[in-house]
Amino acid sequence: MPYDSDAPAMLVRSTTQDIRNPNLQRILTVEYQLLDFAGIKTYQKKSETTGYQSHDGSQAVSNLTLTYDQTLCPIAVTEFSTLGTLTLRKDRAEVREIAQSLHCLPRTINWTGSHGNRDLDFSQTLIIGRNRIGLPPRFASGKAGERLLQELTYDSGYRISSVYTPKDGKKEFTWDGDLLSTITDGSGKKTQVTGRDPLKDQILALTSHLGDGQTFEEYFKHDDWNRLTSKWDNIHPSSESNPIAKTVYQFASENSLGKILTEARVESHLGSHWSQQIEFFTAGGEARKLAITSTVQSQRSGDPKWAPSCSTRSRIRGS
Repeated sequence: MPYDSDAPAMLVRSTTQDIRNPNLQRILTVEYQLLDFAGIKTYQKKSETTGYQSHDGSQAVSNLTLTYDQTLCPIAVTEFSTLGTLTLRKDRAEVREIAQSLHCLPRTINWTGSHGNRDLDFSQTLIIGRNRIGLPPRFASGKAGERLLQELTYDSGYRISSVYTPKDGKKEFTWDGDLLSTITDGSGKKTQVTGRDPLKDQILALTSHLGDGQTFEEYFKHDDWNRLTSKWDNIHPSSESNPIAKTVYQFASENSLGKILTEARVESHLGSHWSQQIEFFTAGGEARKLAITSTVQSQRSGDPKWAPSCSTRSRIRGS
């Protein structure tokens, strides 16, 4: 894994080989450029090549090139591959309150794709409004921003007080200090935090007011690592000892992958069903992109003719 000898510990090339498939290697090559900003010289990534190489030298790779403005913000990123060319361009926003500070907040983002088949070509522009401290009150698409995507308002503490989208309407938020307290959607349904850990601020209970005096209450439990381990509610037959969903975590070791096992219980007239999903991770936190999903159907209470069944599905979601 060579590094640039003229710059401190900057990776320029790496090769990864899977012992289960020794004829295929994953390759990475990085090129840097020396830029000057306010008299300070710094290395920035100029290009990157990633892909796969077989033992006979044939490759399937994509190339990435980057262009920077005078403040070292990446304003253009172009990716070349056998599928076509994708170019992302950014226009840096002028923000009054942080005009003398270094930032790369974009005002516009444009994606352009070109292909061998021109019917697949596209161009899309996102226009982002900015208030005086750089927070976005408006997102719109189209060259002139004619298509509204989202509008936001903020309170005096610059916390989000409302979000509007053409699809979902307006949602309003209230806060208890810096902690979210309630969410009210466009239909008037109000969801309120009714339980919170006094030390860790974890949400332990939520209550949704559905109208006509009806409420939906959800409860949550976490482990010592602040990870969600189980949930139950007041609608399904469930409790802390008999949750409707639970998650088990296992750290990776030298000889085994880490995993997250998620189980969800569904009640129906046919009985109780459990849906299970497992995701694996390396010790470095890299997802192995393998999800195993199974559904287990328990025996229906009081019906001796009802036999339990189990079905399992596995899928690879790419690497």
